Amino acid sequence: MTAASPSSLSAHLALVTVLSFSSLFFFYKSRRLRTQRLSSPRNPNPNPNPNPRGKLFFASQTGTSKTLAARLLDLLQSNSIPFDLVDPKTYEPEDLPKETLVLFVASTWEDGKPPSNAQFLAQWLAESAEDFRVGSLILSRCKFAVFGVGSRAYDERFNKVGKDLSLWMRALGAAELVPVAEGDVDGGDLDVRFGLWSERVVKVLKGEGGDDGVESDVFDVLEEEVEDEDDDYDDEEDEEVESEAVDMEDIAGKAPSKKSGSGLANGDNGAREKSSENGFREMVTPVVRASLQKQGYKIIGSHSGVKICRWTKSQLRGRGGCYKHSFYGIESHRCMEATPSLACANKCVFCWRHHTNPVGKSWRWKMDDPLVIVNAAIDQHTKMIKQMKGVPGVTQERLSEGLSPRHCALSLVGEPIMYPEINSLVDELHRRHISTFLVTNAQFPEKIKALRPITQLYVSVDAATKESLKAIDRPLFGDFWERFIPVKLLCNPLSCRCKHPIVIVVEMDRILRPGGWAILREKLEILNPLESIFRSLNWDIRMTFAKDKEGIILVDAVGNSDNHELARRRRRLWSRVWSETEAGSRDLGRRAGPKEWLRGQKKKAARYVLDPIVASQRSLRSAYLLMTSEAVDGVSEEIKRLLNSARRDCVPQERSSVVAFQARSGVEVCTFKLIVKNAASLLDDSDPVKLEAEDRLDVLIRSFSALGTTVDKSDFRLNADREKVKEGLTDSIYALGKFGQAIKDCLGV
Repeated sequence: MTAASPSSLSAHLALVTVLSFSSLFFFYKSRRLRTQRLSSPRNPNPNPNPNPRGKLFFASQTGTSKTLAARLLDLLQSNSIPFDLVDPKTYEPEDLPKETLVLFVASTWEDGKPPSNAQFLAQWLAESAEDFRVGSLILSRCKFAVFGVGSRAYDERFNKVGKDLSLWMRALGAAELVPVAEGDVDGGDLDVRFGLWSERVVKVLKGEGGDDGVESDVFDVLEEEVEDEDDDYDDEEDEEVESEAVDMEDIAGKAPSKKSGSGLANGDNGAREKSSENGFREMVTPVVRASLQKQGYKIIGSHSGVKICRWTKSQLRGRGGCYKHSFYGIESHRCMEATPSLACANKCVFCWRHHTNPVGKSWRWKMDDPLVIVNAAIDQHTKMIKQMKGVPGVTQERLSEGLSPRHCALSLVGEPIMYPEINSLVDELHRRHISTFLVTNAQFPEKIKALRPITQLYVSVDAATKESLKAIDRPLFGDFWERFIPVKLLCNPLSCRCKHPIVIVVEMDRILRPGGWAILREKLEILNPLESIFRSLNWDIRMTFAKDKEGIILVDAVGNSDNHELARRRRRLWSRVWSETEAGSRDLGRRAGPKEWLRGQKKKAARYVLDPIVASQRSLRSAYLLMTSEAVDGVSEEIKRLLNSARRDCVPQERSSVVAFQARSGVEVCTFKLIVKNAASLLDDSDPVKLEAEDRLDVLIRSFSALGTTVDKSDFRLNADREKVKEGLTDSIYALGKFGQAIKDCLGV
């Protein structure tokens, strides 16, 4: 083996040395470049044409964030900071790497999702933040800040969109100017928080504030405000807030004053009065109180309110009342509109109450006594009625009647049934001979079940599917659909009003809107005449059959018809209604309105049911007189004829206007049993009404049995025992009289 030459060894050493130094150089260079890239947020952007003007995005569904963003734009322009107000739905997210300055005012919509106008931008940011191909420095030249708008009632979803935007922007390399701020539309301080955040952003952009916005005293004070929710404003601050009351249809109003802003910024909250009692705070904050008072509410205590209805004013002036006046005879000028709870569990998109009230899923505030609420409500209501004195059309007679309310609509803003003492409040109203009309949104089935009898219960059924109900009502409850479903079953036993077909049509015509629809499930004897009426009105209908001789009708009321077509169909409906009114046919100059017509229909329905009962009683009395005569043997056939006639008369035919009567079959006891049992099955076994109904049924069965009637045969033989027949006739006459009175009570005639 030969030794290597010195020249070859030198060549190898030189090669190894060059390779080693090259490797070390490239390793050092790569580490240096990486260190520079990580240490500096101002790395060159891949896009060579950065946009010098800032972009101000608003993610808004109802207009709140858009209003706030417009206010911020004015502030930026007044400080000579160039910005463009941008709707995200018109913006191309691929252009975001060109931006050097971006501000977001973002609302959180249902399920913690962004509003519809910002969904694509949010999706692009979310996907880019998770896509390794995009890289973590694509927005390295961009600075941003986020203000979130939401509601703390949604717990973990509170301001989720704002937090997500901040997370995604930082994940893509953008630098945050100030920490994300969280505005609460139900906290009463949204404008104050937004004003302070806006001022902080302007200071940072002008170079007057450091990058350590997290340490700002302003936000420390704001966080203390959130934690100290039991404290309220003092009288001086109340007056200031009231003077700045906003029309909160868009809950964002005008900017806070310098005084209020500086006070909070300096951490000087002033003297405050404790509004908590036993650890519970008051429901109504100063801003909410000021806004509701601006809308005409009289705030009672800490959670109730009363307001004079426009229909009350209208009937005081002799200009007609609301639909309750038209259909139920309620005197609108003697109706008081109030609520014991200004809080609600929904944030419905169609709510005309401007969303100025608190929200919550349970009662967590201090509670006022129901007697105090009723006394204060009546007192405030009468004061508002007195203010109508001297108004054109208001007579002294109607004014005097209006000072003594006889009806109370428990509606207004909020959910009245949330009030823990709602039963005591209703009892107090009834004790004063004031009828009650309670409105609920079907989110508290256990409250409905525990509710004591009221005059009328209105359940808001805003959608037929889970998805549409969620989109329309925006409920706070996660199990809103499971809460909604049992309400129908709970309400069935509560309903006992006359279901005349025309009444249903008129009521549907009142509540349906152009393009609206309705689903009606009823017995076929009610649906069949309804179907012909719907078709005569040119309504689009689809009918199917359910079990137990029931059917379902789906009605598309108007479809694409214009206003003239809608008016024509309604005139056709009312002409059909009025054609059945005796007063309208007698005097064409004064046609009966819905109220008079409904009363006539009730009387007509009562006669329809009672006339056969009266005829049956007449036949039984005639038979009784014959039984007391001396010549009984000669009139036995006549007695049988009278008893058969009475039995046939007791079987109503097609009495669908009151209850689903059994058709003529000759089995009267079964017919009566069906009626009474249907009513009694809705009550508890210990309920005295059910016990009385069963007693009447037993008397009726015994009376017919005494006459020889069986429950499964249509013919019978006259009993040979004369006294037993007379006793049975007496019991039957008495039982029919009781049943007739029950029908009268049911119809209110």
